[in-house]
Amino acid sequence: MIDSEKEKPEIVDWEYQEDFYQEERTEALPSLEELAKEAKEPEHSKSLTESHIQDEQLKQAIKDVEQVKKIYKEGKNVSEIAEMLEMEEEYVTMILLTMQGYSEDDDIAIAHLVVQG
Repeated sequence: MIDSEKEKPEIVDWEYQEDFYQEERTEALPSLEELAKEAKEPEHSKSLTESHIQDEQLKQAIKDVEQVKKIYKEGKNVSEIAEMLEMEEEYVTMILLTMQGYSEDDDIAIAHLVVQG
């Protein structure tokens, strides 16, 4: 039996080899302070402008949802609401469908969904 054990080739699994898990790094890893500093600094002024535009769109959508909801409760239909608020009928329809589909959500959540399209 000893001879048969010697004759078996040694099976080496690459997952168990230590050198498989070791990476060769030529660059130093940044410190935690450096990473935190980078996270606080804005990457681009353009992204700040884009977020400002999105905020303005969201604020307008919240106002639109509130207005549409108020007028809809008065019993007006889509075309009447659109005419009163000077909005596109398609936009008013989207707001009303979103309100009906997500009736448990508040106006802000509805506005988020409307802005996302």
